[in-house]
Amino acid sequence: ALERSLALANPSLSSAERSRIVAAIDRYSAQYGLAPDLVMAIVLVESDARPWARSPKGAVGLMQVMPHMMRPMGLAGNLATVESNIEAGCFILAHNIERLGVEKGISAYFWGSRIRGVAYLEKVLEARERVRELRTS
Repeated sequence: ALERSLALANPSLSSAERSRIVAAIDRYSAQYGLAPDLVMAIVLVESDARPWARSPKGAVGLMQVMPHMMRPMGLAGNLATVESNIEAGCFILAHNIERLGVEKGISAYFWGSRIRGVAYLEKVLEARERVRELRTS
């Protein structure tokens, strides 16, 4: 389901790229105690599964992580690589959920500490449902 979600969101990804992204999602979602379909939903909402994505505010990669977030996390690597980006995103998401609960933790991934509304949460939950539907179809 994860690989199919990537292929639908970004048809330009090669099979090898999709496999690499899925492997990173599987590895780091397990490491940080997150559901892989939730991590995939964040990837879809944040970047439309584009590893090269950069936001006008400077967020980078599949999970749109801000570069200044890497140092305090103690994570190594280039934030633009698939693996480092997904690890950083999972780290941030897991810690948000641990501190704030699931819904506020997901919202804080986008908003930071000043959550303003539920639109982002709703987008993530809708994307997660699409990923789950692919698993059963």
